[in-house]
Amino acid sequence: MQFPEVWEAIIGRVPHMRAVTVHGWQAVEITIPPKDRKIPALVPGSDATGGFAVEGLTPHEWNEVDEFELDLYQLQQVTFEQGGHGWCFAYLKRALSNNPKWNIGNYASTELTEYIELCRKWRRRRDELINPERSSAS
Repeated sequence: MQFPEVWEAIIGRVPHMRAVTVHGWQAVEITIPPKDRKIPALVPGSDATGGFAVEGLTPHEWNEVDEFELDLYQLQQVTFEQGGHGWCFAYLKRALSNNPKWNIGNYASTELTEYIELCRKWRRRRDELINPERSSAS
């Protein structure tokens, strides 16, 4: 979740994000059904990878993110090269170190627009389930 637009679509705002590097992890590309969507996965590895530490999420927002990620990822504590610790959603279901490295630029130009719309649809469905009276009034 390295794109501010994705955060906006999922939790309704863009939290503070700061660039960080973690060692012992690598970002690889995985393909998930039903449309063979390519998404990034953080997996254990010998490399270092860059990303963003997201700060200032409320407990409610953490729950939203956790619901969105479902069972695909597991929360793992990581140490930042810049100092400090944080949590990441890591893919631990099977070894993927031989998968192609995730290319953020390629993803932004080929997949991001569709993924943001998927996130917005998820948010609308979630809001309708939580507050059906409000969604039927709109």
